[in-house]
Amino acid sequence: MKLLWSLLVLLSFSLLSSCRLVPNFLENCPEFFLKTQNGRVTPTNLQGQNYKRICQDYRGYDRFATYYDTNWHIPVWSAYRYRETGEVRRAGIPWRIEPEINHDHQASNADYNRLGIDWDRGHLYPVQHTATQVDCNATFALTNAIPQDRGLNRGQWNVLEHRLSVILTNYCLNKGYRAYVVVGAVPDNNQNDDINYLNIPTHIWSAYCCVDHRNKAQFSRGFIVENIGNITPSKMTVLDLEDELSDLYQFKFQVFGGRC
Repeated sequence: MKLLWSLLVLLSFSLLSSCRLVPNFLENCPEFFLKTQNGRVTPTNLQGQNYKRICQDYRGYDRFATYYDTNWHIPVWSAYRYRETGEVRRAGIPWRIEPEINHDHQASNADYNRLGIDWDRGHLYPVQHTATQVDCNATFALTNAIPQDRGLNRGQWNVLEHRLSVILTNYCLNKGYRAYVVVGAVPDNNQNDDINYLNIPTHIWSAYCCVDHRNKAQFSRGFIVENIGNITPSKMTVLDLEDELSDLYQFKFQVFGGRC
């Protein structure tokens, strides 16, 4: 009876929290991507069949979008609209895998446990940027997580997330503007595959763009930091971040299509 109850709980949870693999973000969950005067813009697609587009559906609504690498079992980036922050509880929320992706093509909790205590499950779409408890719960998808240096995750990256919430609330939302954010990671292509291909990225980056009611960019910023300790992220223009990411990915990469 106890086993049956556990299975029913797991089944009900999976029905409430799932993803949708989609061929095109702009046709399936466009609301998380920068809306400009010339239409919406997604970050650059990388080359290869190993990348999956995920509309992160939770309890029947899309909460954010993720571009996921099934070779390295980490997201390339997650994109979301910053709306506001709210009082949420994160303790005890279980991390989940995505039922539409083969379990051999994504990270598991066991993989993270094997990494040891020096590495956290680092959110790309962060809890600090969610407005409701349901939105907070939705971020606990392993497709939204990377192995992040524990000190960085709980130190300067956490400071940055809080600072961005203050900036975007006070200077973007409070003026009636919209805020779009993309947070990503650069994989270590020299890493071996002994932890079920779970990659520890070399860098973590973030970019935001605030647009007015005419879909014209008002201000934006980019940030990047090595994933090796509690280091303060470098602050730069989005265009400079795109140049740096192009060097790291060895592929011309744009976060906001050069619009911010």
